[in-house]
Amino acid sequence: MTPQHPRATATHSPATDGVSISEAIDIGSRLQLFVDDYLIEEMSGVELTLHRPTPMETVLELDQPWENETNGYFTVFKDDDRYRMYYRCSAVVAERTCYAESEDGIVWTRPELGIIEFAGSTKNNMIWTGDVSHNFAAFKDTNPAAAADQQYKALGGQPPQAFASADGVHWREIADGPVLTWGAFDSQNLAFWDAERGHYVAYYRIWSDDDVRAIGTSISDDFINWRDRQAIDLGDAPQEHLYTNAITPYFRAPDVLLSFPKRFQSERKVVESHPHSGVSDSVFMTSRDGLNFERTFMEAFLRPGRELRNWTERSNMVAWGVVPTAKKRDFRVRLPALPAPQFPHGARGAQGRWIRVGERRVRGRRADHSATNILRGYSRTQLRNFRGWQHSSRGAGRCRKTDHGLHSQGR
Repeated sequence: MTPQHPRATATHSPATDGVSISEAIDIGSRLQLFVDDYLIEEMSGVELTLHRPTPMETVLELDQPWENETNGYFTVFKDDDRYRMYYRCSAVVAERTCYAESEDGIVWTRPELGIIEFAGSTKNNMIWTGDVSHNFAAFKDTNPAAAADQQYKALGGQPPQAFASADGVHWREIADGPVLTWGAFDSQNLAFWDAERGHYVAYYRIWSDDDVRAIGTSISDDFINWRDRQAIDLGDAPQEHLYTNAITPYFRAPDVLLSFPKRFQSERKVVESHPHSGVSDSVFMTSRDGLNFERTFMEAFLRPGRELRNWTERSNMVAWGVVPTAKKRDFRVRLPALPAPQFPHGARGAQGRWIRVGERRVRGRRADHSATNILRGYSRTQLRNFRGWQHSSRGAGRCRKTDHGLHSQGR
């Protein structure tokens, strides 16, 4: 059941323009996305619209001798002054986990790590070998209590085993045997420290009671002992095969979880020469409590497009990780890119159509919002403190032009 989120309460007060400050939604300094109706007080003739990702440059050509057509399950995250990437690099004999890094999130290199031997040489970027490499999913552990030699953690295998590392490159198992056993697990099973809720959370593939591929979740205090296993709740959304989940906290507002599951249709076949049936794309959904997920947008997020090779059963899979890059403030989600912070937005139409956001409490010396307007359209904001000081802006007043429209500021 979809949770009911708190709303700003309307009361008559000239100083607050009809809304009680004390009951406003507290968003702190977190930049908000219009991924659901949480912040929306009222709309008229307007709907939320999901932006389509734009294909950009290829960031990594999988052309090394130890890489073949079954590479997959990419993980990307920003780690201080670098970006890290982990992925399955399959070879003829065994599956292996490979590592790449980047200074800007766009140009990637394969460091020669000297860890795993391949064809008589250790001059490669492999960090692990064996069955767990099928879906090795690593993350930077932001738990303030994490040990120095466990600053990075990972799940890998079917069922998943637990791994840790001090530097993100040299790994070791930290538990005897699998740490999660309830599930199907033939997917990119992942986990991370949920700072908003104070525990580790894992998301992994399960079968529903109706034999539909679904997403399960568990929580843990120590990454070894997991509890409270259950399926995530998609509310009234139709049951569809969701093969992966790619769930990650939105780094600008980590109380919001973004998810890009790969949707799978097993019965359909488009490329007759392909050995297997099925087609896939990726969808978009969000959560504010880690259990109840909303599919505000039912259309596909990442689509097969015009390339025939994308119309097969293991295509259009979004990597795990949403990161800002050093180029024009873009977000990169695998190969697509989105201008920040545009996943969904409020689509305005002709005269008389509008969207009103409820009262929000913010912190800091500056309050920002982005809006792109047509010639006759405008956005209006009002900033005030608890003493009743007010500042309003409409149209281009006290706004500066940005690549994404009007950017209103008040101090």
